[in-house]
Formats: sequence, C-alpha cells, structure tokens
Amino acid sequence: ATAATRNSAQIPKRRRVWISQLAKAHVPGTPCPRVEYTAVEKATWSAVYDRLTALYPSHACERFNEAFAKFGFSREVVPQLADCADVIHRETGWTIRPTAGLLHPRDFLAGLAFKTFHSTQYVRHGSKPMYTPEPDVVHEILGHVPMLAAPDFASLIHAIGVASLGASKR
Repeated sequence: ATAATRNSAQIPKRRRVWISQLAKAHVPGTPCPRVEYTAVEKATWSAVYDRLTALYPSHACERFNEAFAKFGFSREVVPQLADCADVIHRETGWTIRPTAGLLHPRDFLAGLAFKTFHSTQYVRHGSKPMYTPEPDVVHEILGHVPMLAAPDFASLIHAIGVASLGASKR
C-alpha cells in the first residue's frame, strides 16, 4: 500500500477515536456532545436513510412509523444524539448517553433499567454503507431510538432492563 492509501485508511480510525473520546468525557446528566459530521459521513447516512425509509412503510410496524415521524429526520443531516434525547425524554422520560463503543451486555441492560439508552456517535465506514460490524450512530438512530419514543415499547424495554438487574451471571 502506498503512503497515501495508508493515510486515508487512518483518517476514519483517528476520527472514530476522537468521537469515542467525546463519549468518554461526557458527564451523565449533561447533553450529549455534538459532532460535526464530515461529507463522507453525511453521504453514508443519506445512503442508509434513503434505503431504509423506503422500506419502513411496508416493513416496519405502525408504532415504529408513528414514532419515527416525531423526530423530523432528513437525509441531509446526521441527527445529533442530544436532539434525539430531547424527543424521547419528552415522549417517554428516557435519555441517551453516548458510549465509546460496544458495552458489555450487563452494562447495556443496566442502562435500560434506568431509562438510559447507550449509543455510539461514530458513523460506519463509507465504503459499505449498508454494513457495519458493530452498532454505529446510523444503526442506533434508524433502528432503535424511534421505538423509545413509543410509550408502550419504552415501558417494555424498561421492564427488561429492571429484570436484568436481578439476573444471574449465567
């Protein structure tokens, strides 16, 4: 690989580390840090947004589609976790806390017990917009966050989180 190729491959890694550092520095109870997304990240968001929102009317449940509409998402703007948190807090009392990456399942479930959804803020690699090996902000916002604005679903997820607190480690 040439030096230019190696350097271009390092940019997304360095960017992800920088965004992860924002999550590590976040103080619970304060708004999620805002990220200014790059043109490549916005293009990745747009590609996934276009593909999934075309499928939602026929493939997502009515509750998801109703909740999704509350956010006012667009293909042009990668939503900020702070803005999504405002919507779900208003609708169901939930909040979002940024995380630097994958959490242990016990930590993730414990967050649900306290009506806290942990979410990454980095965007998957633009070379494969429809695939990511682990959750990214696109996955979180287009897949999970809308249902947290649906009161009955948010209550169910909260109950799962509470139940997890007493579960054995096995």
